Amino acid sequence: MVQASSCVGALRVCLPTRDGRAEVHTVATLLTALPAALGRPVLIHLGQAGNIPRARNQAQREAEAHAPDQDPVWVLWVDSDILLEADQAPAVARYVERAEVDGVGWVAHYRQADGRSVLSLEGGRHAPILAAEEAEALPDWHPIAMAGLGLAYLPMPRGYLWHADDMGEDWHLWQDTGMVARFAAGIRVRHHRLAYL
Repeated sequence: MVQASSCVGALRVCLPTRDGRAEVHTVATLLTALPAALGRPVLIHLGQAGNIPRARNQAQREAEAHAPDQDPVWVLWVDSDILLEADQAPAVARYVERAEVDGVGWVAHYRQADGRSVLSLEGGRHAPILAAEEAEALPDWHPIAMAGLGLAYLPMPRGYLWHADDMGEDWHLWQDTGMVARFAAGIRVRHHRLAYL
C-alpha cells in the first residue's frame, strides 16, 4: 500500500494481482497524474494472491481498514493488465467526481483478448456481451448492468466476498449486489494480456 500523509478524502485504489506485477505506466499515473488531477491523495491497496477473487478480497479488506466509518467504500478497481496513461488522469478525475455526486459507480470500456468488449446491458449468468463497436457507440453515462472490472469506480458494500466458479468474480459482483453502473465513455484504456512463450 502507498501511504499518504492523510487518508481523509483519499481516493482508494484496489489493484488485484496474481504475482505483484502491474503496468508501470498505470502505477505512475495513479501515483502522480491522478492525485494532481483530483487534488487529493491516492492510496493504492495491493491484493496479491494465487487467484483474482482472493486478490480482490485482500485489496478490498485493506481499503475497508482505511475507511472504518464508510459503507459502502468507494473503490477505483484497476486490474494489473490495464494500461492507463497519464493523459487519461483528468478524465478519470472528472468521472470520479461525477460518480460521488451522482452516487453511482462507473466502468470503462476495454477489449478482451478476443476483441469483444467487457460490457453488458443485461444482467444474469448468460448476459450477452456487447461487441466492441457497440460498446464504443454507447452514449456517455449510459446504464451498464454488468461489466469486467479492469477499470471501474464502484461503491463497494463493506465485507463483500469476491468469489468465482464457472462465472467470473466480476459477473458475480453484479448478480450478488444488483448494482448498476454507468459507462465512462470519455476514458481510454488498453488491456495488455500476458502471453507465455
